[in-house]
Amino acid sequence: MFLSEFNQLENMNKQIKKEKSKLLAKQLVLKQLRKKQGFAQDYIAQQLKISRPTLSAIEQGKKEMTFSQASFFAYLYKVKVNELVEVQENQKKSLLKLDQKLGSVSHQFKKLEQTELKQKTQDKLKEVILYTLTCIGAMRNFHIMRLKCILYFIESHYYRQYKLRLLNIPFYKTLRDGPYITGFEKVIKEMITDKDIKRVKTKLSDGSYNINYLVLQKINFKNVSANELLCINREIEQLRSKFLDIEHFDFYFFSDDFPWFAVKDYQKIDFSEHPTDIQYNR
Repeated sequence: MFLSEFNQLENMNKQIKKEKSKLLAKQLVLKQLRKKQGFAQDYIAQQLKISRPTLSAIEQGKKEMTFSQASFFAYLYKVKVNELVEVQENQKKSLLKLDQKLGSVSHQFKKLEQTELKQKTQDKLKEVILYTLTCIGAMRNFHIMRLKCILYFIESHYYRQYKLRLLNIPFYKTLRDGPYITGFEKVIKEMITDKDIKRVKTKLSDGSYNINYLVLQKINFKNVSANELLCINREIEQLRSKFLDIEHFDFYFFSDDFPWFAVKDYQKIDFSEHPTDIQYNR
């Protein structure tokens, strides 16, 4: 979808630039008239008492000519003043319209790039969620809050090691519910609707309910690199064994995470707050 739209905008951009080049060539009417009459630039500049670069700027449409200069050109080149001025004004208006079109295409390019980047970020989040659920989504005491915690640690430790964001989405600290991840709920709903995952509610012997998420689709990694996958695997393996023996898993593991420490409740987490001398011993 994005490729066809990019190609369409690229073709529009080329066409407008082509039209602009043709118009700029026509805009050199003063230069063409001067050459037709056999005058050198130095001679005309001397007669007008202006420098040669100034005359060149007037001929190229970069500098507007005065009425007295227009009258001189008309007399010397044997054309009417109003015709000369009218031609230049029309060309100026046409150039302005073309520049506006180019600006509009440029804006559409940026908007499309932002949309594509947002879509890629969302698709990457889906891939990471699918993989994480494949590994631990069926565990007895697994729930959605713990998934968000794992995503947080993946992001935090990846940044600590590589000084790069893996998911590149905003995380916020909430003491009551753990990490708040921008767009997370929307992505989960879309994955359920698209039948990528299925929410399964099971009643336990003590009367409580266990909610798991079963993966229905095979994961096709298009946005997650091999190096990122190694980091995700390492994080999952480190946390997997802790699910069954730590009752308050979610907040226990935040106790030594500096970016989480560094912000107040409901504030956006800055992963660059990682001090390089702190080691994690989970």
